Amino acid sequence: MRKWIHVEGRERHLHQIARLKNSCSFAPKAEGLKIAGHPIGSVRTLSALVVALFFCVSIHAMAATQPSNTAQQPKLTDDDLDAIQDVIEKMGKAFLNGNAKAMKGLLTETIQRDTIVNTLKREFQEARYFDFQAERPIPDDTLSDTRFSVDVTIRVKLLYVDDARPEDTRKPIENTTFQSFIVQRGREGKFSIVNSSFFDNMGRRRGGMRLFVHVLAAVMIFCAALAFWVWMASEAWWIRPRSKLWRVAMFVPVLGPLIFFFVRYLPEKLRAKKTG
Repeated sequence: MRKWIHVEGRERHLHQIARLKNSCSFAPKAEGLKIAGHPIGSVRTLSALVVALFFCVSIHAMAATQPSNTAQQPKLTDDDLDAIQDVIEKMGKAFLNGNAKAMKGLLTETIQRDTIVNTLKREFQEARYFDFQAERPIPDDTLSDTRFSVDVTIRVKLLYVDDARPEDTRKPIENTTFQSFIVQRGREGKFSIVNSSFFDNMGRRRGGMRLFVHVLAAVMIFCAALAFWVWMASEAWWIRPRSKLWRVAMFVPVLGPLIFFFVRYLPEKLRAKKTG
């Protein structure tokens, strides 16, 4: 009896120790980490992670090895700005002298050069410049290795030739504008003007009047031709004896009425005048 109690107590003691170990165990139950519902240990998930990692590394390497365009673009130095200012001052002298031909040597040889020169010829026919001042150019943008954009503040005084005001009240017009110039560096470091917003509105003062005169003349000619056409058509309709040929001829614009006038209408009137 004593032996049975001893064995039974030892088994209960061991059972209690086992339960205590299970309840106090710090080893959590391992659960597999899942991504998008797939265990991280699966082949498909590992392949996707490897591809994504390779893609990110490739993009980072390309961004690190790609050269910077801004760093490679040349910048205008103080000597370059002095050279550009010298070109602008020469342009000012050409404006004061009204010499469009002198501007041709300051412009880059492009298809726009002749257009600009012709525009300045019209401008100098319409206006006289008494003062031309330009401030130091301000760098704006680098368009290429040899072309640059600069901003220049220009102050001018001019008087229009066709000013309708009395001569004693005429005063030069003062104008200050902030213009953009595209310049190009030559082989020897010299600069020339490619184009500028300064030339956009020049030589157009008489252009509107010329257009108005041309349109008015065209309208007057059209009205006269239309009246002549209606006149000849009525004569051809009321002519006796009736002639289908002349009536059909009136449907031919310009040519039909002219033929009828010189072949039938005018000779008949001349004969009637002689006999009368």
